[in-house]
Amino acid sequence: MEQTSTQSKNQVCSVTWKKFEISQDDLEFYKKVSPKLWWETFAVPHPTLSPEERQRRRMAFRNERNLYRRMCDASWKQIISMYSPDKNFKVFDQSIRRSDQRSALDYGQDFDFSKTFHQNFAHLFGSVPKPSLYNFFADNSAYCNCANYQKDCYLTFASSSNENSMYSHYLLTSKTCVDCYMVFDSEYVYMWVDCQKLYNVSFASNTKSSSQSYFLTNCINCTNCFDCFWLENASFCITNVQYSEQDYKNRLPALLKEKKLYQQKWEMRLQGSTIEQSENVSGAHIRSSKNAHNCFDVGNIQDSKYCTRLVDSRSCYDVYSRWQNSELCYESVAVWDNVHSLAFCANVDTWARNCFYSMHCASSHDLFWCVWLRNTEYCIFNKQYTKEEYEVLAKKIIWHMMETWEWWEFFHPSLSPFGYNETIAQEYYPLEQTDTLIQSWKYNWSGYESPQPVSDRVIDASTMSTDVDTVSDEILSYAIKCSQTGKLFRIQKQELDFYRKHWIHVPQFHPDVRHAKRVAMRK
Repeated sequence: MEQTSTQSKNQVCSVTWKKFEISQDDLEFYKKVSPKLWWETFAVPHPTLSPEERQRRRMAFRNERNLYRRMCDASWKQIISMYSPDKNFKVFDQSIRRSDQRSALDYGQDFDFSKTFHQNFAHLFGSVPKPSLYNFFADNSAYCNCANYQKDCYLTFASSSNENSMYSHYLLTSKTCVDCYMVFDSEYVYMWVDCQKLYNVSFASNTKSSSQSYFLTNCINCTNCFDCFWLENASFCITNVQYSEQDYKNRLPALLKEKKLYQQKWEMRLQGSTIEQSENVSGAHIRSSKNAHNCFDVGNIQDSKYCTRLVDSRSCYDVYSRWQNSELCYESVAVWDNVHSLAFCANVDTWARNCFYSMHCASSHDLFWCVWLRNTEYCIFNKQYTKEEYEVLAKKIIWHMMETWEWWEFFHPSLSPFGYNETIAQEYYPLEQTDTLIQSWKYNWSGYESPQPVSDRVIDASTMSTDVDTVSDEILSYAIKCSQTGKLFRIQKQELDFYRKHWIHVPQFHPDVRHAKRVAMRK
């Protein structure tokens, strides 16, 4: 009897030995993404790892927030890089790496059939210089990564089309935002988590289309509200109690003086996992989607599973992305903008199609096992072939990978250029270096510690005044010692001006600590 789409079978994860389900719909998807070469289909088998372990492995290839100073191996100048200086490979300043003067085809190599795929690809990946950052179209925004179209931004990551913003993550089309996480289409905001279309709001979560307010949770279309939750179309409310406009304005100054107490109360509220205008979905933070299961932070997707940060896409499985218009993508990380038929890829974007086991490629099609190619076709291990040569050689290598049991698994964790503790895997699935999984699965680990900034003027955050009314410009010349970690950080002039304008207390904690708190709020 033929299986229906609702039937499933159990598979055991080869790493954790936990059971996970594989449905008939899953098997049908694997058929769709299986490549065809000379009329022969090379079937994608079902995965051997659970969805969580597959995501952990992909995320271990992506460092979004850790920045270092190191030498550019082309110009020998000091640069800002996502690769720590102890990494044993070449790193070029991103402008040099992307210039037309250098071609990744220069690093092309023949496949050595006496070695495994892993050994062959490790040689190629280690040979091609790495770009210092992914920070495209940056205007006075050097300290950003995995970002584009940023102007006057500082320590803003995995973000796009923002201006005058700081210490934020996954910020889109917004202006003058500080300490935000998952915020879209907003302006003049501080400490938001999962918000959109807000104006002049401080401390908000799961809130949208609101303005001139403080400490909101799960609110919609609210104006001039303070410490409110689950309100809609409300104005001049305090702790969900309605006041007249004049009474609200009279009470507000005293309330603002107690901001710290209200902040603690706001942080203790449970953050809802919103699902909006969607059908047949599971996961969290899903909007306008259909037939999307075990998906998180997605919008307008359908017929997809196990995806995170994906929008305007369909028929994708096991994808961690942050841009849109993807279709038939499988087991890939950071695939951007109008890509089609990708499997086991990392940082492949802009009209790429029919690419497999490739990294950092763009505007290309029909690639196997390539690194940092642009505007190319029919390449294998960064060597150019005719269509016929490409298909013959690709088939031979695939048969070889089948013999070595390497066919249709994502890159082994040991190929990641980052330590596990430097990547977003550590945010979602935190581990210690001594954990069995790190050792047995051979995840890399970074022991590099950036030198502490040298300053002869250090102030302990636990002893300094944080009241913005009493803080003078002199604080800009001090390094502040974080109350929690002891790490030093500085207040920027742009940042202090923002705090004064919006009556925000000067932070006592390092930006990394503040980011970790925001991430924890939505778990």
